Amino acid sequence: DRYITSRFLPDKAIDLMDEACAIARVQVDSKPEAVDVLERQKVQL
Repeated sequence: DRYITSRFLPDKAIDLMDEACAIARVQVDSKPEAVDVLERQKVQL
């Protein structure tokens, strides 16, 4: 029941879902810009 076995999805639909999930994952895992700037400044010291 977890996977769609009896239906046919075109590759483009699967690619679209993969792209959307990848973008969402990057946004969730990314740091706020202010934190990123401070960490970069710390590394430069």
